[in-house]
Amino acid sequence: MSILNEYGVLRNRIDSHSDRVLAAWEQHFACAEGCSGCCQRDLSVFAIEAHGIRAWLREHPPGLRAPSPTGVSSALPVLEEPAGPGCAMLDSVGRCGVYPVRPLICRSHGLPLAVPSEGGGLRGDVCPLNFDGGAALAELPSGDFLSVETVDTVLAALDLRFSEEQGLPPGERFRLEELWDEAAS
Repeated sequence: MSILNEYGVLRNRIDSHSDRVLAAWEQHFACAEGCSGCCQRDLSVFAIEAHGIRAWLREHPPGLRAPSPTGVSSALPVLEEPAGPGCAMLDSVGRCGVYPVRPLICRSHGLPLAVPSEGGGLRGDVCPLNFDGGAALAELPSGDFLSVETVDTVLAALDLRFSEEQGLPPGERFRLEELWDEAAS
């Protein structure tokens, strides 16, 4: 299996986890299309993720945005320049212009996460808009938390292999804003 296919398997596993948790706990999620509070201005991604985003932007050049994740197809005007505190990939109403190929970190935003705690062990974390600001996380079984360490470890290993295969420096990061500027020029 190619490295890009392995990355696709990881992405699909995260999406399946997300779909399952969202369906089970829908009443605890405030996340909706256009909610971009988690979208960070200076987000950077590994080379393996940048590869997919670049390819998407080549197929969907600046000037038109991707269909919304709900499948409603419409041409959305893009921002002339990234503006405000949000991600460079957001359109003027806060929708992700690279949603089908969004980075893994974006796929996990809003979900209950298992993150390392000080002194060892793990603690639950979530977007402050979800699960009553995190207070309702105690209701969740451990299998509903996405392990940040596991995702990061697998992603880093795939990226290392991808970078070696492509002759890139290991661990090189690419800012989403730079990918946007590349595509817009």
